[in-house]
Amino acid sequence: MTTGLLLGKFAPLTTGHEYAVRQAASQVDALYVVLCYDQKFNDMQSERMSLVLSERNRYLWLRETFKDNKKVHIIVVDESKIDPYPEGG
Repeated sequence: MTTGLLLGKFAPLTTGHEYAVRQAASQVDALYVVLCYDQKFNDMQSERMSLVLSERNRYLWLRETFKDNKKVHIIVVDESKIDPYPEGG
């Protein structure tokens, strides 16, 4: 069994992201799409965009978009408490 991993903020989910997920999923038996969420990133957005780009909305976009692809598994990772590169990560 082959496994793939794709990481991103998906803020917002674009057609480029969708293409990358579909391409990756076509090459493996299981693809784990990791939604990386960082509250500091959201706090830098306007109030409206912060709501639009909430962790919940991004997760729902991914889930809805790939609901028919049984190879795609979505995982959310909260990176809010991780120091930015180069100190963190």
